[in-house]
Amino acid sequence: MLDALGFSWDPKGDMWERNFALLEQFKAREGHCNAPRSHKEDGASLGSWLGNQRTAMKQGRLDESYQGRLERLGVTWDQFADQWERNFALLEQFKDREGHCVVTQSHEEDGVTLGAWLGHQRKGKRGYNLSSERVERLEGLGVSWDPLEDQWERNFALLEQYKEREGH
Repeated sequence: MLDALGFSWDPKGDMWERNFALLEQFKAREGHCNAPRSHKEDGASLGSWLGNQRTAMKQGRLDESYQGRLERLGVTWDQFADQWERNFALLEQFKDREGHCVVTQSHEEDGVTLGAWLGHQRKGKRGYNLSSERVERLEGLGVSWDPLEDQWERNFALLEQYKEREGH
């Protein structure tokens, strides 16, 4: 009789399935699974639910079948590391096109304020908050840690060339 009334014998599992279906809907529309924490989808707090799945995963409490389904859909567990990698790829794209990594603070690349991101990396290095692996990768690309000093040196070299050429 309860079955005929639509009674759920597994409300927690049913809620998980509903949120997963909403995440599939979100991905179909947006092309990714990174719903912001505050995002609501059809009245459900999808972003919060996704954050809870990430937390459960980090704490080893996420059911393996749920984990596998989320991963196959494209959920990433460390969104900050993924964002760093996307921004680094944008910096590589910028360098390939421009031939250097001198990015102005306000420069946008594919909707990302790449100059501001690079400024945060410099600040992180100065504060010893940037991993040595990331420092090496940025240096390997040709990132300058003190672009103002580099600019001063370039301008001084131009002044020396001028003096050599003009004699004063």
